Amino acid sequence: MKNTLEEKLNLIFAKLTAFSRAKYLKADVEAELRKLQHEILVIVFDEAHALNAHLTIWDAYNHLAQINAERGGIADEILAEFKEQCKIFSNLIRAEISGNKGENHTAHRLSFLHGINRIVRNIQLSNEDGTTELDFVVFTPKAAFILEVKNTKKDVLIDEIGDYYRVGEYTNRDSNMKAKMDFRETLLREALAETMGHRNKDMKVVKLVVFTNKNITLHNKCKELQTCFLGQLPYLIEDYEDADLYTEEDIAAMAEAVSLADNAQEYEFEMDMQRFKEDFATILVTLETAEEKEECVEGPVIVEKVVPEATLQDKQENGNHFWEVLGLISSIAVTIGVGAVISKALVKR
Repeated sequence: MKNTLEEKLNLIFAKLTAFSRAKYLKADVEAELRKLQHEILVIVFDEAHALNAHLTIWDAYNHLAQINAERGGIADEILAEFKEQCKIFSNLIRAEISGNKGENHTAHRLSFLHGINRIVRNIQLSNEDGTTELDFVVFTPKAAFILEVKNTKKDVLIDEIGDYYRVGEYTNRDSNMKAKMDFRETLLREALAETMGHRNKDMKVVKLVVFTNKNITLHNKCKELQTCFLGQLPYLIEDYEDADLYTEEDIAAMAEAVSLADNAQEYEFEMDMQRFKEDFATILVTLETAEEKEECVEGPVIVEKVVPEATLQDKQENGNHFWEVLGLISSIAVTIGVGAVISKALVKR
């Protein structure tokens, strides 16, 4: 064989640079997801094809599945696991893209607001009861508007107590939207407590769930929660009927106080991206090994694998999956007559 199994795996890992850290800011997630998808596509196809053909992770999976079928299903087991991971990955990247697109449309629409206002976006606030993110807060002389942006293709029902449902072939409960928005109001008032002083209690707070897709059917039965479509949003803010409570200086001070209270933190990603990358590499090496059918490598093979500190920690927490991968490839290699001796590497780990 031209390269040992470990060397082949490490060559692939070197090309998968996305999600190299253990934690990420929410604002960075879409870029990392796109980067990893692109890196996988470039490895499976050529770079020009990956860039110009608008491919997704499913194109990579289908291509690998086709090669696997042509080579007798040698990677059936690991491909089945990879398929489930692709489902999760695909849902994550679609949700991030959809959510960010909806927020960008909302920001564009808000830029045309008339009158005195200040807008803060993607503010993360916390107290001892938890953490929440406010998509937008719009401060005007009359009120503060907390906006939750939804960019969904499914019809929506919000029942009397504020439970939020997506309605399609099946009706799925998402969360209690009223409780979420009430908690956001609490944290907003806490962030403004020092700046607003005794006027904080008198501040009008309007909680709005904004839907960017005007083609869905929306039923809101919760009287304590307002909803609207994006096209209606500027008018609801500009035509809000109440007395002016705040000067332009007050509004600027409130926006600054909330921005200073932002405690955006990195968090551990919900999907095990290290395992996803390892399984992808395993499939590639397994299929390549099946194609080569060369003489087995004589003698033990030991390769030091340099990985980031966060990755080492992940391995300790999540088990010895990398070494299970090597064992799997080795057993497959033996099965097809091109085995490699890596027992010392396994023992060393």
